[in-house]
Amino acid sequence: MKKWGYLLGAGALAFVFVMALCGLTETHAISGCCKERSSYTASWYKSGKTFAQCQEANQRDKDNIFQRQGLVWWDVNCQ
Repeated sequence: MKKWGYLLGAGALAFVFVMALCGLTETHAISGCCKERSSYTASWYKSGKTFAQCQEANQRDKDNIFQRQGLVWWDVNCQ
């Protein structure tokens, strides 16, 4: 019985370790959409860019891409 407990514990530990490693990589897709505006007073519109393209466009703002500021941002809720 003790042997099964050790095996079960080792299996659970291995599972947690693998899941932690998967969480540290950037293989998960980022949901949402890229929004842009032509000036700071203009309305936001969905640009249809991928996350990588949105990040590249956000380089001119040099701000946090996940915050609604500047001229480009990534809306995770895509509303």
